[in-house]
Amino acid sequence: MKYGNIELTGSLDVSGSFIVPSGTSLPDETSTPDGSLFYDTTDSVLCGLVSGSWNTMPTVAGSNPYTVPIEYLLVAGGGGGGSYGGGGAGGLLSSSLSSADSGSTFTVTVGSGGAGSGNTYSAEGTAGVNSTIAQASITTITTLGGGGGGDNLDGADDGGSGGGGSDGPTDATGGSGTVGQGNDGGSGTYTSSPESYQGGGGGGAGTAGGNASQATGGNGGNGLPSNITGTSVTRAGGGGGVVFISGHTPGTAGSGGGGAGGSWNTGTSAISSATAGTVNTGGGGGSGQTGGSGVAIFAYDSGSFNCAGGIVGDAGNGRKYNQFNESGTFKVGNTTTDFQIVSSNLLLNFDAGNFASRGTSTATDLSGNGNNGTVGNATLNNYYYSFNGSNSYITAPPTSFVSSAYSVETWLYKTSIDSTYDCIFAFGYEMQSYFRSNFIEFYIDTGGGGGYEVSGLQLTGLSAATWYHYTVTDTGSGTVKMYLNGGTGTNTTTYTGNPGVYSGTPRIGDYPPSAGSYPFNGNIAQFRIYTKALTDAEVLQNYNATKTNFI
Repeated sequence: MKYGNIELTGSLDVSGSFIVPSGTSLPDETSTPDGSLFYDTTDSVLCGLVSGSWNTMPTVAGSNPYTVPIEYLLVAGGGGGGSYGGGGAGGLLSSSLSSADSGSTFTVTVGSGGAGSGNTYSAEGTAGVNSTIAQASITTITTLGGGGGGDNLDGADDGGSGGGGSDGPTDATGGSGTVGQGNDGGSGTYTSSPESYQGGGGGGAGTAGGNASQATGGNGGNGLPSNITGTSVTRAGGGGGVVFISGHTPGTAGSGGGGAGGSWNTGTSAISSATAGTVNTGGGGGSGQTGGSGVAIFAYDSGSFNCAGGIVGDAGNGRKYNQFNESGTFKVGNTTTDFQIVSSNLLLNFDAGNFASRGTSTATDLSGNGNNGTVGNATLNNYYYSFNGSNSYITAPPTSFVSSAYSVETWLYKTSIDSTYDCIFAFGYEMQSYFRSNFIEFYIDTGGGGGYEVSGLQLTGLSAATWYHYTVTDTGSGTVKMYLNGGTGTNTTTYTGNPGVYSGTPRIGDYPPSAGSYPFNGNIAQFRIYTKALTDAEVLQNYNATKTNFI
């Protein structure tokens, strides 16, 4: 039975098979209506016709791997500035992964910036470090580190973008950039009458570095803008060149994270006013200064599948992105539910690996309950907060208290092993947890200060400088259970009575009421509170959903 021109609203429940037309070549777009599906047997992909163009679509998810569309931006580390020439920007590539299968794992290497010459007359800048994306099914994608800037004896280095040239007596030529990744550095110059020395600007991903003139250092080349995160950001700018004579004009920084050139101060034998390349832009360092580190970003349609690794952000229009400020692992899921934590009864959710939560002064609650935290002296790093072992903490508002069944979950990292009580979290005097020696211990007082009904419940055998997933659950009817890494280590105890009403200020990384009582020395990346006791399966789900950055 055949029907034509069917328009459906609401839901369609179909049992049996749905057969998509297939063949070795795609039908003509001009005679095929938008919305049509076709299975291309040559490439073994499902295609859909959208706005008159055939596009590859994910097939049924959850079983065998299927090709998924993922856009990427990869920037290498910027070159360091030499004693005269500015550093070249790190190479920049932006495209789509040619063969990203669902369920696949990519190794991401983010290059560091090259070292600058410092206040040394005869020293080149060091080249930036390459960035790569590697996976078995693809040819490794590599961007080259930016070339180091030249000194007063030698020319600049080649790289993703070339470094700026030296002052000129020996070799004033700027370094060469790599086709498709960056541009050449500018040339330096030297004149004997009046005597003056100027370095060239480092090349940028968008334009070449500027040549120096008799009274002006070369400007850094401009970078290239990208809106892969949903906001246009320019990266991979070149560093500016130096000038030797007071009153002359140093080279300016290239847009996109390049550092500014400076001026040699002959009285102090130092370069003044020069700046480093900006971190995670691949910007070249200004004369004498360090280049900026690179970055890797992946963006995709979050309505089709989910990914993990790095720092997660919302790119708008139904797209997400994962940004790697440091080397790590990028995982591609099979469905939109992969890497999802338990959401029911979630009261508070801080996650430094999510741009919507991480902040230098406020940790924003992702649960939707508005339980935002205040960051006190904890330093926001890659995807975690660092606590200094002295006066660092994050406080949560009173609305995050629990007084019946609950679960508390966190990822944590202890810098060193010692016998001090390093407080992981404490809810007033009534609930506390510490990392002490080689174990984590937990206490609750159900009587409001009269004594601990659960005292020293421990997870043992822990090490320093290791990430651990730690969860504690309380049924509200006399059973407390601790979990390590999703259940590879557990400990359980029972008590009489009900959990107490926690009336103090919840604090992460220190023991209230005042900072510095039992401060935590290490890192805490995620912190969650549930108003129920998570089951064994739910604890394991959260561990598997969040472990990509840590193991």
